[in-house]
Amino acid sequence: LGLKAEQKTRPSKSTRQERAKQRVKIKPLRDSLDRIEKEIDKATKVQQQLDQQLADPDIYNEANRSQLRELLFDQARNAQLHQELEGRWLEASELLEQADVPA
Repeated sequence: LGLKAEQKTRPSKSTRQERAKQRVKIKPLRDSLDRIEKEIDKATKVQQQLDQQLADPDIYNEANRSQLRELLFDQARNAQLHQELEGRWLEASELLEQADVPA
């Protein structure tokens, strides 16, 4: 009796194999998502550093005009990168959600 109950709750071998194949199939998507998340974290840290530098009132002095221009350029470029990364993250997470199966 105990064996039959265990067999009913345990997925069949073919079901387990199919799930394993699916996990292997979606691993590149998960890895891609992890890489994108790390890039987003890096871009966020860069943005925080730029914001900190731009918060310094001395940066707005005439003598620091070229440095200010460079910081503003870097800030705009980083914001664009962050936006692109978020778009890639959304795409990758949607693909993963579509391909993902219950564990």
